[in-house]
Amino acid sequence: MKKGQIALNVHQSLENNREFLRRLYSTGELDGADRFFTRSKGTQVGRAGDSTMTPNAYATLMSDSFHVRLQLGSPSPGEIRYLVKGDDLEGVTRVAQVECPLTDGNYQIVGRLYEDVFGESLDEAERL
Repeated sequence: MKKGQIALNVHQSLENNREFLRRLYSTGELDGADRFFTRSKGTQVGRAGDSTMTPNAYATLMSDSFHVRLQLGSPSPGEIRYLVKGDDLEGVTRVAQVECPLTDGNYQIVGRLYEDVFGESLDEAERL
């Protein structure tokens, strides 16, 4: 298990990032996973949950300017965290997030999805 952060928006294509979002958000295999979408506009303090958003709808909003990170025990030692954040065409900041405990089982599941989409081993992916 190799810990660290991977900047997916830097090293991977937008289309692959969209596919990884769809697969990771939709998998029911992760133990203890929490998944959510949020939104905020302008100077609004805090983010509101977006219960109408779906992985497919969010993927269509994504652009090359979106920040995409896969955090494996960093900065939170006991967590896997996948975060996508960016502004849509209307200036609304949108966030998609998946969090789960960093266990061998969850790491293997994320690793399998990662390899299926990006074509490389999660352990070999460049860390920040």
